[in-house]
Amino acid sequence: MEGVEGMDIVDVMESAGIEEGIESVPKMKNMENTKNQYSFVNYAHRGASHYAPENTLQAFYEGIRLGATGIETDVQLSQDCVPILFHDETLDRVCGVSGTVGAWSLAELKKLFVAKPTEPTTSGQPPRHYSLGPDRICTLAEFLEHFSFRERTLAIEFKMDKAELDEKVLELIRLYDVEDQVILTSFNPVILVRLSARFQTGGFTSRVRLGYLVRRWSPEVRAFAEQYHIGQICLSAECLTDEVVREVHSLNYSVRAWGVTSEELMHKVIALGVDGGMTINFPDVLAGAMRV
Repeated sequence: MEGVEGMDIVDVMESAGIEEGIESVPKMKNMENTKNQYSFVNYAHRGASHYAPENTLQAFYEGIRLGATGIETDVQLSQDCVPILFHDETLDRVCGVSGTVGAWSLAELKKLFVAKPTEPTTSGQPPRHYSLGPDRICTLAEFLEHFSFRERTLAIEFKMDKAELDEKVLELIRLYDVEDQVILTSFNPVILVRLSARFQTGGFTSRVRLGYLVRRWSPEVRAFAEQYHIGQICLSAECLTDEVVREVHSLNYSVRAWGVTSEELMHKVIALGVDGGMTINFPDVLAGAMRV
């Protein structure tokens, strides 16, 4: 579904035409998903993407080397239905070729290179003293093969609204036994409703956590979270306030910040006392700040 990140939750639900379907999903109580299941996590956003080609094994390993205690990544399907780690719908920005990710087979995607970071740093970002070279596109299975046994939290964002993607991701979570390590997130509430229902019918327990990515806190977000197995509210760093953090915590949800694009925003989020951490492109800077 295009434009989900910029849409209001009510608009998303209405555009998907799922109100009736949502009502048929048994309502979930927020009993086990208390915020004490979460701790502050320094998530390397698409890996250490300030220094390395995003969503590649190189970027993920660099994030860990720089002090990240978690890795955030994005998942969607190739043409032949293999879950791959890629953020954009199209290949242009990081691979330099035209076309949508879902129109290419895994074999075709594996021939491409994800480019190293070349865009200039913007105001408030730390300097980029080095930049690692290009790397190949990574599958979710390869990612879990490398990181499932490491003591890191893995935040996986669904970028594609397809039930087949849900099933394949959950299969791999089971295969690699990472139910306690992962948080599954999306900007699209349609996906979260479907995952919530899947947890009830497919034998998954509350060990698998769901996070709702949304720009700002609202009564609609609260109502949705109360009904559909949401344990973490992932809010834009720009929209976070002390009042919002205190209210969300009082309702027993964890708070994670996204869009931390500058050191100023990073320090703001730390000062607000979010308990779920933040996704950040320069985890080394956050690791240093947390040691002070």
